[in-house]
Amino acid sequence: MFPSKIVAEALRAKECGFDSVWFADHFVSTDPVDECSDTWVLLTAIDLKTKRVMLCSWVSDPFRRHPATIAQTVATLDRLTEGRTALGIGAGEEMNLTPYGISWDHPIARLRESVTYVKAMARSE
Repeated sequence: MFPSKIVAEALRAKECGFDSVWFADHFVSTDPVDECSDTWVLLTAIDLKTKRVMLCSWVSDPFRRHPATIAQTVATLDRLTEGRTALGIGAGEEMNLTPYGISWDHPIARLRESVTYVKAMARSE
């Protein structure tokens, strides 16, 4: 789905009474004709149009994004949205990694390490 259509759908969800919007943080889609836009850019675009809904990732992983980058991105958007940002973080999926030459090794250990880093950076604001 094109980014402008995603933003329009999020605004429609808000108008229908939804209190949050969530976007998968992937390189590839399960629908072969669908493009995957950057989750954090989309959430920022939605924030420019609404000041009410929670904006959430569904699910960022420590293989494609460094924990420091995850923490900085979430903190920045959370400040812009005045506390309406939530991070979904997970161990990643092979389908989003191996086609791009990213090894999916030790996913649980990487996730634990990333959560530790993200929490530490969030506390050091």
